[in-house]
Amino acid sequence: MKKDLPMKKILFIVVVVALVAAFGISAFMVGDYLLEGKQQENRYEGYTLTGEDIYTLACFVWAEARDEAPIVQQAVAEVVLNRVISEKYPQTVEEVIKQTEFYRSAGAMARLDEPEQDQYIAVDAAMYGPYILPEDICFYSQWETGKGEWGSLGRFNFYETR
Repeated sequence: MKKDLPMKKILFIVVVVALVAAFGISAFMVGDYLLEGKQQENRYEGYTLTGEDIYTLACFVWAEARDEAPIVQQAVAEVVLNRVISEKYPQTVEEVIKQTEFYRSAGAMARLDEPEQDQYIAVDAAMYGPYILPEDICFYSQWETGKGEWGSLGRFNFYETR
């Protein structure tokens, strides 16, 4: 069963990202305000991104989804972070990105221009919320299908596993 993200949620996230870009406000603070004070639990509590992690993940998002909407870029970053906190995958951003299914983009990252502000905003939103994907979604693809399908965003289908 395919489940697309409701248009209302997409619009909410686009507004949050636009406010972040326009005013430099933390996505989490804006999210708290727009969610009427309901604070989301930080699913990555205890995990800290280094400057190198942020840069590497922003490069990866640029290589994978730079032509996609902000919500899709954030979802791609969330998949990487979801893998980092899962016991099934490596425990660092760099190791996750260098896995076989990410190899093409990881190789392309060595030749790319600097990531843009949109990719850094996507990484920040993926780390601090509001989240788009459940934390068990650790796979996405344009062509393949997987187990535990969550739904589609942009040209990507998101799954629990392959």
